[in-house]
Amino acid sequence: MKKPAPTLPHKLWIGTYEFKMNSVVSEHPGLCGEDGQMEADGRNCIIWLADDMGPRRLVEIVLHEITHAINWVNDIDDDDKKVFIEEEELARKHGLAWSQFWLDNPRFERWFVFALARIRRERRVDDPPTTESK
Repeated sequence: MKKPAPTLPHKLWIGTYEFKMNSVVSEHPGLCGEDGQMEADGRNCIIWLADDMGPRRLVEIVLHEITHAINWVNDIDDDDKKVFIEEEELARKHGLAWSQFWLDNPRFERWFVFALARIRRERRVDDPPTTESK
């Protein structure tokens, strides 16, 4: 019997914060007219995602919103102010945060691998390789 396809988890752990993942219609006010939105105030941490995106766009927007969440959790951003930190410090913070993210979210990892494989399969069908040698 074939296993069901992994689905996007309903929650993610980023640092010590639990972020709810809400897939909603694209007109939902939580999206503010975008395909994705991250809200966090310490109590309520939510990532809103439009439910009408294709697989490639969904992966792009999910990673984009997770990056916002990682920045918020790790004080890489400072609300609406522009914060400039050294590139090495930024890379260090992101390296720590992303490695912890992947360790803490195995269901997300399964969905992500499945989504990438699906995108690659679709790309092969839409754009088969040529047989010409270079």
